[in-house]
Amino acid sequence: MGRGTNRDCLKFLFIAQGSLKELESQVETAIDGGFISTDKIDPLRQLLELTGRDLGGLIYTRCKRLKIEGLAPRRHQRPKPQD
Repeated sequence: MGRGTNRDCLKFLFIAQGSLKELESQVETAIDGGFISTDKIDPLRQLLELTGRDLGGLIYTRCKRLKIEGLAPRRHQRPKPQD
């Protein structure tokens, strides 16, 4: 949150969201491999879900703030074809 601008903060929030998805897949792999005891699976999944919701809320709020400031979040779009 100390990056200075909404756009910078959003960039790092999206990186965090990607890292969370990566962690979720690693947890599922650990569960499938039997490396996590069954009594820890549900609390771990709940924590991952809660963290995902929190990140989503932060991203939503920051995107909304950019829109209010008149700045749209950058999106990867194809260039329009020239006539």
